[in-house]
Amino acid sequence: MPTIETERLILRGHRVSDFHDSASMWADKEVVAHISGVPSTHEQSWSRLLRYAGHWQLLGFGYWVVQSKTDGDFLGEVGLADYHRDSEPTLDGRPEAGWVLKTCAHGKGYATEAVTAMMHWADKALSCTHTSAMFDPEYAASINVAKKVVSRMKFWVAMEIKKHFSWREPGNSRFLRQQALADDQFWVGLFEKFILIA
Repeated sequence: MPTIETERLILRGHRVSDFHDSASMWADKEVVAHISGVPSTHEQSWSRLLRYAGHWQLLGFGYWVVQSKTDGDFLGEVGLADYHRDSEPTLDGRPEAGWVLKTCAHGKGYATEAVTAMMHWADKALSCTHTSAMFDPEYAASINVAKKVVSRMKFWVAMEIKKHFSWREPGNSRFLRQQALADDQFWVGLFEKFILIA
């Protein structure tokens, strides 16, 4: 898996030695409040770490550790995944972008920096035409990260609302609204191939 460097961060592959940091982050109630709402057990976090490795081995994409360039601290995880979700619309063929940071790393722009770098990598390395992302509609922070990242790119964004479609065109982008999951909890973003707007 590739290593990606940004101004403040290093995105690198997971190691077994990252397990403690990753498990501690996923056990934090504040971190998971807008993801699953339930802290992960050590067993669940171990399975997640193995799933990260499996994605890279079998699919050629996956999750990175987000590490501080300054002190080498583990800040979180960011990546692309295929979970074979039973969702409508289907996400088949659209790797799902995700990011999660330790609470001490929130509000510092790390997520935007890491996700932007990841998407640039995806544009060059992946053959898929779209990726996707899911958000808790109550969590403005993650939605703002997505908006900041894709505001520099040509994109389509799908956001769930009821069972019908509606369109609007703000600037160079289009928004498609549609129900994402049966439980009506998440927004799904379907991003057109990541092409920078000159």
